[in-house]
Amino acid sequence: MCWAVKYCSKECQKMAWKKHKSVCREISIFIGATGQYVEIVLNEFGGSEKFYNSEMVKKGLFKYETGGSKIPCDKYIIIRRCLVDGYSRAGRENQGALAFRLAAENMLDVMCLTYNKMWAEKGKRYMYCGMMVAGGMDQEALSLLYYYYHRKQSAEPLPYLDMSKDEDIEGDDYLKLMSKQEDSSDWASEFQYHDYMLIALIKYKKMQELFVQKQKVEAGWDTFVLGTDPNVGRESVVMMIGGKTLVVEKIKTFVFVDNLAQRIAQQADQIQKLLTDVMEENPKIIPGMINKKSIPYPYHDHQGYDIDGDRHEACVAYDNYGGAWNVSKSYTKALQLFLDTGRVIVISGDGTSLPVEGMLQAAFDVDPSSDLGMKMDVKTTWRNDGKTTWCNEGKMT
Repeated sequence: MCWAVKYCSKECQKMAWKKHKSVCREISIFIGATGQYVEIVLNEFGGSEKFYNSEMVKKGLFKYETGGSKIPCDKYIIIRRCLVDGYSRAGRENQGALAFRLAAENMLDVMCLTYNKMWAEKGKRYMYCGMMVAGGMDQEALSLLYYYYHRKQSAEPLPYLDMSKDEDIEGDDYLKLMSKQEDSSDWASEFQYHDYMLIALIKYKKMQELFVQKQKVEAGWDTFVLGTDPNVGRESVVMMIGGKTLVVEKIKTFVFVDNLAQRIAQQADQIQKLLTDVMEENPKIIPGMINKKSIPYPYHDHQGYDIDGDRHEACVAYDNYGGAWNVSKSYTKALQLFLDTGRVIVISGDGTSLPVEGMLQAAFDVDPSSDLGMKMDVKTTWRNDGKTTWCNEGKMT
């Protein structure tokens, strides 16, 4: 078994098996092969301690592109990349966060082992960040996106893939960090709308979380206030403050101390600005993310040249992080709302802000247990030796 997809029941698993069995077997094969080559590589280095302390590992000297090499270290990287592809495919086919998370964790291992020999790192980073966002690793993905800009601007060398600082998801530091230089021909500056698309999704997911948190706070307050009702709260100690409006309002300021409505509005504004910048730079990316048919393949002519630069980048966007935007239907609904109205939240008749998909779907998206295999039941351990271990206590099928 692949242990990469979670189902709500045995019946659902059986119904999905015909579609899932191909990638499930593929992943299972590469999990087994990874374990075999871990043992071979460790034996060649004389054990795990010597392996971890070797120059090959510390300096990332494994080859990313190995061709048909039969050298054990090269074969190991090939197999790990195949495992990443398998997990990523399972994630796309099932809109499953767990599979994307496993793909991202394995890919981070590969990146660390090959960073000195890795080609086209800039072009691939959106794929890796897309896997991370799709897998619920939003904080890590944002820190990784920022890392590339910090590394470019730092006068001192930075540790590779340094994500030790948790960048502020709700902040707007990206505006200064990623500001485009008008005289720059740098790749990162030219195609930063890919960064903006990923940051917009991370912020949208954070906004969903704030919506759900706000609803919980409001529900708690409503329950509290019921205690002041002459009938419902007849036996409640809260009844003692009934009629004392100033006291009630003071208590309310403590309950709503986080100012959630303002934070939601700030996130919505930032997301809308990010998406506006994307549309100005490349008007085909957002429609392509909503409907892949709007950017038909192939996007090269018979000689391999780009037919349409904007369409090419829209295809690149969908291929690299389309899985993240399509993990939940609510994300693409928000994009469609933006195209239709310029907003990413719905304003009700009484002026209340609501998520476009409704609170039920927002709560489903926010709760990690809905797709990450119940955090307390399925644990993943990320190890540099290529062994990602799973602990299953019987609640994941």
